[in-house]
Amino acid sequence: MAARYAGGRVCRKVCIMKTVHILPVTALVILVFGASCTRSPVIVIPPDKIDQHQLANAERIGRRLMMAWRDGVYESLNEEFTPDMQTALSPRAQRAAAEQIRALFGDFEDMKFVEAVRLRNSPGMTIYRFRGKFSATGSNPEIRVVLDAHGRVTGFWCLKWRRRIKT
Repeated sequence: MAARYAGGRVCRKVCIMKTVHILPVTALVILVFGASCTRSPVIVIPPDKIDQHQLANAERIGRRLMMAWRDGVYESLNEEFTPDMQTALSPRAQRAAAEQIRALFGDFEDMKFVEAVRLRNSPGMTIYRFRGKFSATGSNPEIRVVLDAHGRVTGFWCLKWRRRIKT
């Protein structure tokens, strides 16, 4: 691209120099912005580093809760859940959650472990992701069980499956 000066004279040198100076700055901005955007807030735990005892605990609790809800059983939660979870998932809240899950996905049938992840800003918590199998859908939603550093449930969700976890 060329610049035109008064009198119709064309100067390519000025435009080329401006472009040469702008390109490194643009590249630097893109590099810095891109690097900050690629750092995921989620750390996938390699399979050989997963605490198998905690995984079995998360699966047992998740499966037991989903089967109880499928069967219409809504009881107060025990010490396997944090006090906040015991309050949040009262029997009444469990019934409402179970009805909503049933309306979206059908009856719970099974669940299979997919991965364990940690959030960079909450290293003491581990998120165990399972693919659920339900009667009325082929989408296999996620059943997510979050355990704190003491192995207590601090989060439990049943939601549409996404390949990457949303935080």
